[in-house]
Amino acid sequence: MGARQYLQLSPTEAWLNILRLSNSPTVLSNIMVGLGIAIFAHNQEFAERLHPPTLNFSKPLFLITIGLLTFYFAGMILNDAKDANVDQIHRPDRPIPCGAIKRRDAWVTGITLLLVGLLLCVFISINVAFWGVLLVIAVCSYTALHHLFVPALGLMGFCRGLTCLLSFVAIAHSFSFIAIEFALGIGLFTMFLTWIGKNEHLTNNKRAYLVWLLAIPPLVPIQHWLLNIEFNIILYVAYLGWLGFASKAFASNKVGQGMHILLAAFCVLDCIYLSVLGELSLFVVSFLCFVLTLGMQRYIKGT
Repeated sequence: MGARQYLQLSPTEAWLNILRLSNSPTVLSNIMVGLGIAIFAHNQEFAERLHPPTLNFSKPLFLITIGLLTFYFAGMILNDAKDANVDQIHRPDRPIPCGAIKRRDAWVTGITLLLVGLLLCVFISINVAFWGVLLVIAVCSYTALHHLFVPALGLMGFCRGLTCLLSFVAIAHSFSFIAIEFALGIGLFTMFLTWIGKNEHLTNNKRAYLVWLLAIPPLVPIQHWLLNIEFNIILYVAYLGWLGFASKAFASNKVGQGMHILLAAFCVLDCIYLSVLGELSLFVVSFLCFVLTLGMQRYIKGT
């Protein structure tokens, strides 16, 4: 999409592009993993009780979903606001460089969304607010340091891992180290994805090889795979097939297509995690997020 095309966008369309709305279902999918871990931990905690207490998660799930989406959108906007001068040279088709969105408006909107997300965390609990503050710090740090390769990898992975962890903390009555295990897998996936996306200097073949690093994150909670091992293996093979599509796209010099395939793979990873946790109803939600991501990518760029 060229700069002239962006200038023809309505304000609503320009904001949808800067928000990377097509990737937002992957955030919802990550939240499903946090919910799945909370249900799993709750069932384990009260496994020996004849009449275990009910895990009431509707209100905190609603609040944390809105909160995490605002954090995500804030990060996307602030990233573009910070990069406006660089994009003026290298990506003049972006909404800010081409004049579709004012840089000042982007800064104000991004910071406002961060504050709204943090306020929603406070409404849930002080404990959730603490993790929300960590996420705000991580988002701001990434905005400031994302041009530095190593900090960018770590901070982006930390942000996505916190998405899963924060949703778990908002819903669960007590903490479980299982949550860290799954958050680590999501963070590792994000780091590899960021590495692939930032290595613009690499040849397409080298980038295609890097895709296979993403075969590692689904195996992080390997000790839990026995719960539903046959189905988990089938899902993992399907996941590898999806990575194959991305690798082929990079090898064919279709970088944008390759990145869109990998972004949608977030949801496939979450499907594996939810299967490992035995939460097949939430698995269906993450799969629908996968389909929705692919559908939205046809109309709104994800990168």
